[in-house]
Amino acid sequence: MDISQADESNPVVRLLKEQGIKENHEIITTGRFIKDQIPITPYVLDEYANKMTREILKLLING
Repeated sequence: MDISQADESNPVVRLLKEQGIKENHEIITTGRFIKDQIPITPYVLDEYANKMTREILKLLING
């Protein structure tokens, strides 16, 4: 989704918008934050890679 449509209660979105990034910036997420001391499993990395790949292919196909 474009950052202009993202929920500002998300701290990452809020920070980006405070830095002036308010449109034309694609947000791709697994829906959860990576936190210290919590292992990042291969499943989580694979899920993230799949979402990124889908979004990149959409942009390449649709321009």
